[in-house]
Amino acid sequence: MINNEIDSATVHRRNGKNNSTAKPFRWILDKPQCLEPQRMAKVDRYIERMIGFGKKGRPFPENGPQLKPYCNDTRVMVSYIDEYLHECYERDIQKLANIVLYTLKRNLRYFCNKKPSNKKLKNLLKLASCLNTRIKDDNCITGMMENTSALISSGLNSKEKIKHVCCYYAQLVRCGDEWMDTIPCIRNDKEIALDFLRGLSGDIISVACSDYNEFTNRCDQIKPLDGKHINRKKYGSILSIMIDTIESMDGFI
Repeated sequence: MINNEIDSATVHRRNGKNNSTAKPFRWILDKPQCLEPQRMAKVDRYIERMIGFGKKGRPFPENGPQLKPYCNDTRVMVSYIDEYLHECYERDIQKLANIVLYTLKRNLRYFCNKKPSNKKLKNLLKLASCLNTRIKDDNCITGMMENTSALISSGLNSKEKIKHVCCYYAQLVRCGDEWMDTIPCIRNDKEIALDFLRGLSGDIISVACSDYNEFTNRCDQIKPLDGKHINRKKYGSILSIMIDTIESMDGFI
């Protein structure tokens, strides 16, 4: 398990125009403490745990007594990731990574709100036991990551890449919608769970995607990638793949 995480964290940096020597990692600073495979793998693992869904996810709290350990665990992970971002990421990439981390924190705050009687928390706790029965299913997230990985080396211009990223996210939500239809205990409250899923990337999507979302047919007009000449890299977390994707867009950051 740990070897797979270490391999997935090994992301190579492309040569810049004024840089004759390739750094070993694309957006991670060339410091010994930043290039430790175990440390990078731990960041990836924590990101996946904070997302919740997927093989590396963690169960959602199902009742009041489970909230405190869940939130304490969340704070430990946020602190570890935040420290690594500020110590080891290039400055421009820090800004992007902070948006991703903030979005995850904001989505999880519903479980860690100081007012435990709020309505949204009650609804989420009611759904948690149902979601936890299938939380390790990861076809939707895996599909989005595989599609996005292919996009990085596709050669498309930045504008087209943004459209594809937005449509892959829309596809993720639709996939989640269909997945929830297969879980009888969640059908009546599916929108609550879908809102939580949308919240995982809400800030970035709302800024960049405009009409390319699951509520329109704009994504149906996007031409699929030609898979014959695509090189898919394996990634350990959504954070890594999002940063690589956006950094591959000229002038985006």
